[in-house]
Amino acid sequence: MPSATSNGHHEALNPIHPSMLDRLDPAFVDMYNENVANIPNKPIDLNFLRTKYSVLYSYGTGPAPEVGRIYDDTIPLNDGYELPIRVYEPTSGSGPWPVHIDFHGGGWGLGDLDTEAPICKHVCAKAGVVVIDVAYRLVPEYVFPTGIEDSFAALQYIHRNGQKFNVTQSISLGGVSAGANIALVLAHWARDNGIPIRLVTANTPTIDDLAQYASASESPFRSVQENEFAPTLNWARLVWFDKLKWSSLSSDPTEQEKQRKHIGWVKNLLTAPNFKDLPRTVIHTAGADPLRDEGEAYAMKMVENGNEVVLKRFPGVPHPFVKMDGALKQGQESISMTAGETVKKRSSPANSASTTTIDSQDAADNLEAQPLAVTNSGDGELDFNVEGLEDAESWWPFSPTFEPVVSSPTSNVSTLSLTQLHAAPALVAEEDKSLLNHYIKVVAVVLSRRDDHQSNPYLSKMLTVAFSDQLVMDALLALSANHWKKMQPSVWKRGILHQTNALQSLGKLLPQIDSHTADTALAATLLLAMIELFEGTSSHWKFHLDGVRRLLAAIEAQPQWNAQSRHRAFYRQLYHFLDSATTISTCHPPLLESPKEQDVTSPTYDHDDEAALYGIPRSLFHFVDKLNGLAYQRKFRDDPVFESMFQASASKLQEEIEQWSDEKKEPVTGKPSPEQHATTAFEQALRLRLHQIVNGYSLDHPAVKTCVENILDAVQEIRYGSPIESSLVFPLVMAGGACEDEHSIRIVQDRFLVMERTLGFRYIYTAHSLIERVWKEREAVRGTDQEVNWAAIRYFNIPGLAFV
Repeated sequence: MPSATSNGHHEALNPIHPSMLDRLDPAFVDMYNENVANIPNKPIDLNFLRTKYSVLYSYGTGPAPEVGRIYDDTIPLNDGYELPIRVYEPTSGSGPWPVHIDFHGGGWGLGDLDTEAPICKHVCAKAGVVVIDVAYRLVPEYVFPTGIEDSFAALQYIHRNGQKFNVTQSISLGGVSAGANIALVLAHWARDNGIPIRLVTANTPTIDDLAQYASASESPFRSVQENEFAPTLNWARLVWFDKLKWSSLSSDPTEQEKQRKHIGWVKNLLTAPNFKDLPRTVIHTAGADPLRDEGEAYAMKMVENGNEVVLKRFPGVPHPFVKMDGALKQGQESISMTAGETVKKRSSPANSASTTTIDSQDAADNLEAQPLAVTNSGDGELDFNVEGLEDAESWWPFSPTFEPVVSSPTSNVSTLSLTQLHAAPALVAEEDKSLLNHYIKVVAVVLSRRDDHQSNPYLSKMLTVAFSDQLVMDALLALSANHWKKMQPSVWKRGILHQTNALQSLGKLLPQIDSHTADTALAATLLLAMIELFEGTSSHWKFHLDGVRRLLAAIEAQPQWNAQSRHRAFYRQLYHFLDSATTISTCHPPLLESPKEQDVTSPTYDHDDEAALYGIPRSLFHFVDKLNGLAYQRKFRDDPVFESMFQASASKLQEEIEQWSDEKKEPVTGKPSPEQHATTAFEQALRLRLHQIVNGYSLDHPAVKTCVENILDAVQEIRYGSPIESSLVFPLVMAGGACEDEHSIRIVQDRFLVMERTLGFRYIYTAHSLIERVWKEREAVRGTDQEVNWAAIRYFNIPGLAFV
């Protein structure tokens, strides 16, 4: 246990650290300077701090509204402890009311029933619900996570004994800081124990396990480094709280090991085993809070798993801003938004999606009159300004499922499936909200080739950057519109606007790129390349991919830039994937060499991202590089010396494919998985392509028929709509270009027709039309010795087509 009078910088740095001045709202700076900056730091005394913690930020707290009744009570626990609670009843009605259970903050070692009394009164009065505040037991006197388990026992008791508190079964959870962490943990436990929760509100939650980092620089979250010296909560104070928490464990190694095993994923919520079917969750983060990014990472983890999430970052304020509502508009807005969400969900079924149908001009007017306005201040902070919180339902419809939500008559989009996310730049237009939600619910799902839906880097690594940068958001919305281009051509008009904005912004950024904007430029350029690639007919992706190559080279040339973040590692992975996939179009080796084995063992290399990108084994996919490098050599075959070298290269490549199949191909035990079937189809397509490069495009060779049969057999084992389906484009083109019997043609046609719907991007339609043209030309020369070369047709007529 830390000494009760140990020296440290637990108290706020006085004055405000120079590194933080330009990150803070002037209103906070003035308030801090007037009330805190001139008070000298004192040694930490835990017991004294506990007596003062509830009024620690009273200099910024505003008046709270009156409520109908306040009384204290206890909840009996199984170990005999009487858990103190405080109950707040609204003034209206006589009940029973919905109930909101609050868990105070304080790093698990501070806080009591007075800590968040003003917030409890606000929620009670504004939402018209009973609020029950829980005084869970604290560390270090009680071993962590006793406080969380106390809180869950309180939830269970209230759920079973609602009549005692005159409340209904409509339960919401909420808290600030450590209390927000408790609310989030309880959402998991409640789901697993059949307790319906309709809403969770988490303000500046703590998520990550701080103990694994020796310094702020080791944290993967940029906000920890940016706000290392933040006022009210800084790195030193976080370390103090963390040591206090872990000091509650036994000093006996055997007993401590049992305690840590019992704690499990609760020490780091990002490692929770199941993120499915969680209740609607509202997460508020603070721009000048070290915990900002981990809270937002948790929100994105929820989004990836199909949950209903409202994420909002409040700029310019530190960790406890919600307790400073008397001086900070951000605190007022956070409290009002929490109460507004509680009102909205108090009669909604717990753990269920609320689907809103917009079918009137009034609704369209509301969307326009009460926009979600988010801007980027240029310093890495997001400025979100949400108007009309009391009528939030009217300005953002939401459905976390694939059930359609009908748009207003003024929209160009007929059906939408929408996800609510506040943390996005400049989403004022209804079309842009639709495009963002289309990306989250459809495009990102189509792009990922993982079948378990546990990790999607197109959300966790691409969408998160878009939330904080308008350039990336423009590129992402343009990609979303491109996906709709075939089915909803009018949507592409909006996409052109975003694509143009992205190109212009990127052009302004590139001459002055630095370590802070390198990832932004990479993400935006990759998205722009994908727009052109997925178009299926454009060759402009070549310029964008070359731009990414140049950016990566520039980053490597700047040692001070070259700290490998997981985002940048994914961008490099995505670049190598696209670079290899496009060699089928260029008939050239890739622009950059494929990643070496030591690269994929780097701590920043994410194998889940690799699975989402490739679907099939990466080592097999990159044989495409070598095949098209060999294809490039064909033009020298007239020279006998070069022909000999060409044949030697072809033989070596054949041996490498055989060796891969013998040594690295995953053995099939039991029923093959879709990934194994896709791997078989891709391997056979590579063999067929190698045969064509060496021997030409005649269909008479037995190897051709064998490869075609093997490809189509494997393809038919993969269900329609499977995430792995996009890995079948290259095998289908190869099989379609090398078959002529009616049965095989029908299989290829059928699958392409399905994939046009399930995948949606125009390059699928273009690949299908390419094969239809091959069949038509082959029919025209039937009975002659003339060969139909599908690759030549593609090269001369559709030079931009790549099979990604």
